[in-house]
Amino acid sequence: MKELVDYYEVEEKSINHLMNKKNTKLILKIYKNILKQIKDNPLQNWYEININNYTLKEMRVIKRYFCDWQGFGFKTSKPEDEMVQRNIVSVSRSMSVSSSISDPSSNTIANVTNIEKFYITWFNEN
Repeated sequence: MKELVDYYEVEEKSINHLMNKKNTKLILKIYKNILKQIKDNPLQNWYEININNYTLKEMRVIKRYFCDWQGFGFKTSKPEDEMVQRNIVSVSRSMSVSSSISDPSSNTIANVTNIEKFYITWFNEN
């Protein structure tokens, strides 16, 4: 007989296993910083995390706990910068490089950079 497993219970056990003493300190540190930011600027609904300040394992713990378990949002760009047009570098047939406003129908090459920051968001209206 197949035993029914509740999705919530599996997630809860996974998080409980993840939260050792070191990870709990990390999560409490992030919570403290978020609460301090809310106190200083209550209208800002995002918290910036610089990836260079944490190891890859710590970043996975932060994203797993806040975004996957607690339901906070996750973005790789500042939430208020979504409406800003990005410059795209395009290459023409004469091999000259020019900068232009992004156009999805044209054959353009975007500048690719490593992500150095990500944002934990809350109260999104989208």
